[in-house]
Amino acid sequence: MPFQALRPIYERILGSEEEITNEDSGKKEANIWHNVYHSKAIHWICSICLLLLLVAQSLYYTYYTGLRRVGTYESGFATEFGPLHSAIDLVEVQFTGTLAYTESGHLYIDIGEDGVKYFGKPSPEIDHAWHNLLGTTWNFYISEEEAEALPRSSKKYQEYHLGRIGPDVFHTLHCLNEVRKVLDSEYYFNTTLKGLTRQERVHIVTGLDGAQDVRVHQVQTDFQQ
Repeated sequence: MPFQALRPIYERILGSEEEITNEDSGKKEANIWHNVYHSKAIHWICSICLLLLLVAQSLYYTYYTGLRRVGTYESGFATEFGPLHSAIDLVEVQFTGTLAYTESGHLYIDIGEDGVKYFGKPSPEIDHAWHNLLGTTWNFYISEEEAEALPRSSKKYQEYHLGRIGPDVFHTLHCLNEVRKVLDSEYYFNTTLKGLTRQERVHIVTGLDGAQDVRVHQVQTDFQQ
């Protein structure tokens, strides 16, 4: 049987005491730097989290402080007539009236299947819709004590109107309805736009101004004085 040569196997033998010491020092130094970087990372992460928490708390405080000062739909607004707040219900409404195009490319107002038509060519249907929305009267009278409690109350106004007030949203809708009629003044007033009276023009300006306020800000249940 032929003799098979064996490959030599070498194992690392620790050198001098100086080499061992240098190797251990390198490991310790690497561990020290690893711990330093790890500590810095934790420090930065904690600092960023704390900063985000402070920013969120500041935004929360600013937002809800503003809501408490101005008000919300649920809690009521600062300009509302206090005695009537308990009689006002919050109702969620899905509004319609999106602009859309027909297959032939004509623009129209899409009020949906259950939508109510408030604008368009004069018709008994539209007039009836506005009548149902506004009713016959939306003004009522209050006592002198209640009138004095109104924000921005005016003695001159109280003497002239004898404490008669009405929800501002109804007043705005009323004037907006007048603007609608002006667009077809010959049908509703039997006159042209140039022949409108001063009172009718005041309604137009008030309606447009109220619509602008509602659009830019928000609908509130304050009262027109």
